[in-house]
Amino acid sequence: MSNWLEVTIKQKYISTFDYGSFKDWKVIGNGGFGVVHSAQSSKIGKTVALKSLYYNKDDDHSLDNFIKEHDGNILVDNGRLMISDFGLSKSLDNNSKSIAGGTTAFSDPQYLQDQSLDQPLYKRDKPSDIYSLGVLFWELSSGVPPFKNIESQIRIALRVIKGGRETPINGTPVDFMNIYRDAWNGDPNSHPKIEEIRDRLDNIRMIPVYHSDTTSE
Repeated sequence: MSNWLEVTIKQKYISTFDYGSFKDWKVIGNGGFGVVHSAQSSKIGKTVALKSLYYNKDDDHSLDNFIKEHDGNILVDNGRLMISDFGLSKSLDNNSKSIAGGTTAFSDPQYLQDQSLDQPLYKRDKPSDIYSLGVLFWELSSGVPPFKNIESQIRIALRVIKGGRETPINGTPVDFMNIYRDAWNGDPNSHPKIEEIRDRLDNIRMIPVYHSDTTSE
């Protein structure tokens, strides 16, 4: 995926604009990733919003910073992203009973169901990690933590056990959406192997993209 931007531009999936075509720059906001300007576009004859990303070759990449902000299970080492054991992560919800052994939103349904037994028998294995990876991919596409509007870890667990998953984000490449949907399938025996996921990522297409047929209330 290292040249995905060049490919999408060449095949005209996205439009490009010359830097010099924007005039009357004004700062209208800023944040941890960059500065937002308003500017007049001579190409389309409208005032547009432009975001300039901060960059320093000695700093981590933007994706690294995003991961650091959203998920403690992703470790960054010299620009290399590594997934740590979700089973050892801790819940940040100190006001409710947490599910033993991991962050609920990233835990597979079989493990969560097993926690209701007096003597849990389910053993985390590679399919559990693949499930967690699928949830992480959804988080990357959405920019927010999974089930962020549900404070209770117990409620999240019950939702996941019953088959509840987050809704795909409009504009997500269908290939990418299918990868994380296959990864968080309720049947661990159907989860793809990590080698398959890597191959599918290497061959991902940027179109078509997902668009919901329903309108949010």
